Amino acid sequence: VRGLEEAITQSGIPIVGTVIWGVALLGAIALLSRRRGRWLWGVNLAAMALMLMLFVFPLLNILDVHRQLPLRQLAAEIVAQQQPNEPIMMAGLHKPSLVFYGHRPIFFAQRQETAIAYIRRQSRGQGDPPSMLVVGLGYKIEDLKLPPDRMTLLAEAGKYDLVRLQLPVSLPPQSN
Repeated sequence: VRGLEEAITQSGIPIVGTVIWGVALLGAIALLSRRRGRWLWGVNLAAMALMLMLFVFPLLNILDVHRQLPLRQLAAEIVAQQQPNEPIMMAGLHKPSLVFYGHRPIFFAQRQETAIAYIRRQSRGQGDPPSMLVVGLGYKIEDLKLPPDRMTLLAEAGKYDLVRLQLPVSLPPQSN
């Protein structure tokens, strides 16, 4: 994830962790030099509690923000780009957080055959939508072998692409 190392460094979390364990080490040395080794558990317990509160939990928060950022960006782009009655499909992955952030129904097609069948269904009959949005990792969208002249790249966020696919699409016959 881009910017993760920089975000962790700027947060000061590595320094906090170092200081916590450094103080715990000094406390343990002081206890051992005074022959009060039975109190070492207290120093270790305090160090672990401080590590959880001041290191682990803030680090998990930073990791989650950076991991979810591309999905939040894509969800915002979907809300901005989606036309009335335009279906959305996520190819290759199942990321429910995209539904959560965008408040839009999304069809998840983890397998290529499922994605192609869904695109075929959207291309049938009267009153079909003129287009659909396809979200996924760039290579997963390429694996669908959709005609490039029918696709428009709307956004990229992290590893994910958002593409508008103009319907109807002529797809190769399904192999059974």
